[in-house]
Amino acid sequence: MALVRYRARLAAPHRHLVEVELRFPVDGATAELTLPAWCPGSYLIRDYARFVRGLTAVDDAGAARPAHKRDKSTWTVACAGARELIVRYQVYGHDLTVRTNHIDADHAFLHGPATFLYPTSLRAAPVELAIEAPAGWALVSALVPGGGAGDGAWACACGSIDELYDHPIHLGPVRRHPVPARVPVELALWGERAPGGIFDEPRLAADLAAIVDDHVARFGEAPFAHYTFLVMLAPDAYGGLEHRASSVNLYHPQWGSSRKHYEGLLELLSHELFHAWNGKRIAPQPLLAFDYAREAYTPCLWVMEGVTSHYDRHALRTSGRITAKSYLEKVLDD
Repeated sequence: MALVRYRARLAAPHRHLVEVELRFPVDGATAELTLPAWCPGSYLIRDYARFVRGLTAVDDAGAARPAHKRDKSTWTVACAGARELIVRYQVYGHDLTVRTNHIDADHAFLHGPATFLYPTSLRAAPVELAIEAPAGWALVSALVPGGGAGDGAWACACGSIDELYDHPIHLGPVRRHPVPARVPVELALWGERAPGGIFDEPRLAADLAAIVDDHVARFGEAPFAHYTFLVMLAPDAYGGLEHRASSVNLYHPQWGSSRKHYEGLLELLSHELFHAWNGKRIAPQPLLAFDYAREAYTPCLWVMEGVTSHYDRHALRTSGRITAKSYLEKVLDD
């Protein structure tokens, strides 16, 4: 099967840019490239293509090939006679959310649907990705390293574009903690924790282990071989987005300063973890087979989000992480 190859380069993170090169085989007069308008788990149209800059294309002989934007998220490239296209472009990212790119001198969070254009005819094709990052930056992702970069760049392979999109990538200085659950789990935190409070990162990793084990026992098995919690700390930040083997979470730096703040972070992480079953493995058809260019309509979001919101805090209690009094306070606050 045809292979889609990406190389992402963070040459100017202070300018909030990532450079992307895409290579793929062609067979025809034109090739169509697109970037999703939305992403699974975050159901609104986001119009990611508005952040793409300077798209150019050449063929395998190095000759320039005309490319024009057909609509707000689709490009058409002339490729008659070519065997391969090499497409280069930049993506601007300076919006710190769980569903958008954020790139600066301190780190880079790359959200797949907002970053990687793909040939519409090759959505199911195998993918290789190589990433060049500034020296000293660690990479956090549930993607398994491997592939053929061969030049010092971090590399991985995916079974399809969908798999690539479902594995966000963080680069930068992080604090990593193994989570001692019964399945392999890692916790990675970016951003400084505010001083004060009795709750710290080792305590968070230990409590997460109990929550992970509680959810796995509830379902009988884990739908992932390993799992990664990414937590990005920023003032007044809050949010999470689930993925098949990881979650991206935003929270405020005061998470360790009080029991209320700490339990709020546990509840957020429990919620996104539960989505690995309810939302990723169990979902209505429109959320399993969808078009990235159009909204996925379903009357079942109450199941995806409502049931998950019940079990995120229920697991805190059944795993012994919070008291009965705290659990009742959370329920009654609703």
